[in-house]
Amino acid sequence: MKRINSLLNAKKTVLTALLIFTFVFGFSVQASANPIFGGSTEAGGCNHGTRYVKRTIYVFWIAIDNGSGWEGC
Repeated sequence: MKRINSLLNAKKTVLTALLIFTFVFGFSVQASANPIFGGSTEAGGCNHGTRYVKRTIYVFWIAIDNGSGWEGC
């Protein structure tokens, strides 16, 4: 009985480690192109004195705000 319990515990440990690895790897691959903190601004071309601007704020590689709007140019 002890052997069965130890095998079940080992199986749970391996599955937990695999799940954690998959989550961390997937997160890092998706977020690797983003900065850890900060933001980015993408401005379009000037058209009749205004242009469309997209702003993104990053915290721990995750884009938390995608604001956008028009500004003068």
